[in-house]
Amino acid sequence: MSFPSARRPIMSTSRWFDAIDSSTPFHAEVWSHADAQSVRDSAAWDDLAANAIRDGGPSEAFASRFKTYFVSDYVFVEDFIDLLARALASSRDFEHKKVLGAFLHLILQGEASIFRRSMKKLWGVDADAIKRDPTSAGALAIASTDVPRRMSAFLRRVADDGDHLARVAVIAVAEALYLHWGKRVTTNYVIAVSLGVGADGVADDRELYATWCYPLHASDEFEACVCAFVEAFNASWRDAGEESREACRGVVAEMLELEVEFTALLLA
Repeated sequence: MSFPSARRPIMSTSRWFDAIDSSTPFHAEVWSHADAQSVRDSAAWDDLAANAIRDGGPSEAFASRFKTYFVSDYVFVEDFIDLLARALASSRDFEHKKVLGAFLHLILQGEASIFRRSMKKLWGVDADAIKRDPTSAGALAIASTDVPRRMSAFLRRVADDGDHLARVAVIAVAEALYLHWGKRVTTNYVIAVSLGVGADGVADDRELYATWCYPLHASDEFEACVCAFVEAFNASWRDAGEESREACRGVVAEMLELEVEFTALLLA
């Protein structure tokens, strides 16, 4: 059974386009950055989707690349969770605290838990072991690159030493990029497979891929959270002094460099 590829991707809302409008700080400091454009325009996710939905079932390239990306991602997921908690603690806006708190719950109960179950079920990978030692032989057999470890160190540093603007910037950058590709590659059929409709005969890793796309990174609920993060970045940027803004520019640049390298894992 294969995914029909002639389905149109799901569309974004006007709130999203307002949040990234050319007049906003997020557009000026993040979305128009060359590395952000490189990640957004990368053929990596389209190539992965094409290999997932090809006639005759997914290719070996899909299975290998998705496993590498998925397991590598967990190396720093818990660091991202810690960063979210620190951003929540440093926020002075109650409504933003609510959004961060709700998203923190979603990741802990949803995305991170799916990570842990799926890695064990599909590939026999212990999430705690990977987290304890990402340089172990088992971890390196899946992903020999040091990009996940460098992303992990970066997130810990921003959580510990960054101000609220820097923390919100990292969250907004990461999730905005995920929303962009999630919307682009999610089709009606991917949604159906994710919801268990017509999923008979679909390989487990492709079913996980469908869930990874929707609802994790393309649902209306996820988009609403990302919009709130970008809006919080815009507000925090406007309130920040020049020293905080300059430090934030450095954080954004480093984050985007890592995102470019991490996205490349899908083509490895």
